[in-house]
Amino acid sequence: MNRDDESATRWPDIGYSSLVELEAPGKMALVVGDRSEALDLIGRLAGLEGADILSVSRVVLREPLAQFEIDVLDRIGGARFLIDLECLCWRPRWQLDPIRLCRRAARTHGAVVLWPGDVARRSATFSSAGRSDFVSVPASDLLVLRPLATRFPDEAPFSVERIPA
Repeated sequence: MNRDDESATRWPDIGYSSLVELEAPGKMALVVGDRSEALDLIGRLAGLEGADILSVSRVVLREPLAQFEIDVLDRIGGARFLIDLECLCWRPRWQLDPIRLCRRAARTHGAVVLWPGDVARRSATFSSAGRSDFVSVPASDLLVLRPLATRFPDEAPFSVERIPA
């Protein structure tokens, strides 16, 4: 590994390079793992851009309640960093594919989303099979960011998995 390659895996360089990769319309990263660590990671990434983090549940569940997918998208607006997606999994209120909805929200620029479940074998899941809020949707053409514990300030605070289309 040469010096430039090593620098690209260090913080904050890896954060900036990941955000540049996610600038393309429709590009998306799912942050998965321990909620506290994942929130910290999204906070660090948003901080690199001086951007706000949007709680999807907060905007979707305010009165009057969003009724349709277009209402949800309008309330998300141009937010790039999204958390609290659990309400999008509620059935029968919404029959949504949360990944597709987030990709639509990222149509003008990429998005970094705290996924409330796990991503494995090209599938994003939330909850447990048999529950009304269970979601299992295909995961493709995205990054999966998993928080990592660090000891030094220049260590990358996440690993990156690229899931191709």
